[in-house]
Amino acid sequence: MAGIGFELKKLAKRRGMLAPAASLGHATVVAAGPWLLTVIAMSLIQSRVTLESEWRHDSVQALIIYCFCVSLVATAPITAVAVRVASDKIYLRQFETLAPVFLITTLISVVSGLAVAMIVFSWLFKIAAEELLFATLSCGIVSAMWPAMAFCGMIRRYGEITRAFVFGLAASVALTFAAEQLAFSAAVEGLLFASGLGLTTILLQAVFLTTFSAASDHQEGRDSCPPHLRPNYAMVALGALLSALGLWADTWVMWFGSLQVLSPEGLATAPFYDSVMFMARISMVPALAFFVIWVETAVFDRVLSYIATIRGTGTLERIWKEAAALHITIRQMLTSVILVQLLASTALALLAHVAIDASGLLFQQTGLLRNGAIGALFHVVFIAATSILLFLDRVRAFTCLQALFLVLNGSLTLVVTAWLPEAYGIGYLLAAALSAVAAVVVLEDTSENIVSVTFAEAHRQATTRKGRPRIFAALEAMMARYKQLAAARALSPHSNSPISSPSTVPIRRPYDPSKGDHS
Repeated sequence: MAGIGFELKKLAKRRGMLAPAASLGHATVVAAGPWLLTVIAMSLIQSRVTLESEWRHDSVQALIIYCFCVSLVATAPITAVAVRVASDKIYLRQFETLAPVFLITTLISVVSGLAVAMIVFSWLFKIAAEELLFATLSCGIVSAMWPAMAFCGMIRRYGEITRAFVFGLAASVALTFAAEQLAFSAAVEGLLFASGLGLTTILLQAVFLTTFSAASDHQEGRDSCPPHLRPNYAMVALGALLSALGLWADTWVMWFGSLQVLSPEGLATAPFYDSVMFMARISMVPALAFFVIWVETAVFDRVLSYIATIRGTGTLERIWKEAAALHITIRQMLTSVILVQLLASTALALLAHVAIDASGLLFQQTGLLRNGAIGALFHVVFIAATSILLFLDRVRAFTCLQALFLVLNGSLTLVVTAWLPEAYGIGYLLAAALSAVAAVVVLEDTSENIVSVTFAEAHRQATTRKGRPRIFAALEAMMARYKQLAAARALSPHSNSPISSPSTVPIRRPYDPSKGDHS
């Protein structure tokens, strides 16, 4: 949104052995900070688990999983729309509006997370009142983290962002250990763990608000975009919601399937499936970090050049050359992402037995880990392709592809586990593969025909006003008339009124050859 790739690329090119590592580390935090924070914290907590406290740890783990699941689904559409609004504000140089947008987004996200958590925990699982209170509060805390992460992707103070996650990690682990020593309930322990994430959120909020409150003091804004050129925020929200649901579809099928395990609070999970698939999806982090540092930067550069050519005085031939360069860059992007993830997935699949032994999992989970590693390869391709489609403003295509992945991930997981009870992970693998192929086909078609798509979309935006209230159209017509009259007043030397009357506005009549009227 605001050049994160460029700054990380500068950092990677600095002299010294640690600069590239620092660049990769910061990009990793930006790409998957909350997930990595939770994995490391849970691993540290797991190292102190005894036979007597194992049941307690399982309850805490179930609560944390549900906090992530519920909060992500509840806040995804809100955060996506807010990020798009913030992007528009940055383009218009209206930096003074970013802090209010961020605060309102955070408030709505927390309220949404609390509401969805209350419905899930009280209606779906009917947990006890005390656990209900603490679990709902935990979801509210985690819900504030997602907009903070999204908005902090706009700023370049990577050291402070990374330190925020380190402090949050330390707080989560310390508070969880203290709760265990004081023999608090699992619900309270989960709330204290979420409080560590809350500390990270507060630090991120401080970084963002400090950055843009200082940046807004000396910036002049552009005129706002016409309403008919604004993006379809409803479609953006729907696409984000479907994306969040698709990430959890296979997990939900397993939670309520044959692998279901109920925690003492009554929350359904599937540890046999969850632990291994989470490990497989963590293998996607290097490719996503690579995407943040290099790929998004190259595509961003080409898109800006392409748009500048169209908006400037570029000829049609020049526009086609820029479009061809953009198409080549997108192909190189996909190739690079595939190679990075192919290396990670291959290593994890070949060394699956080693990873299983090192993490203390069961030998029977080895096949599931291999399936998850291969599925992660296709999932990364799907994420990269759909992200570029969204970057090119193909919001409808992005939404349709997310709906496809949601349906395939849920249905194929359900069908495969019903027909082949031991073939865990095959449904996710097939869903990711089919969705990745579809996304690449759509992206290839879009990038090959980007010129036609661009002008067709511009024509559609300029000629349609569907879904807009008539009052907005009337106000726009009045403003257009006002500007026309004001322009005529400025050109007319005979009018002394603030705004020229309609009679002073020059009216262009159609040319009539029979009358010889050439005016």
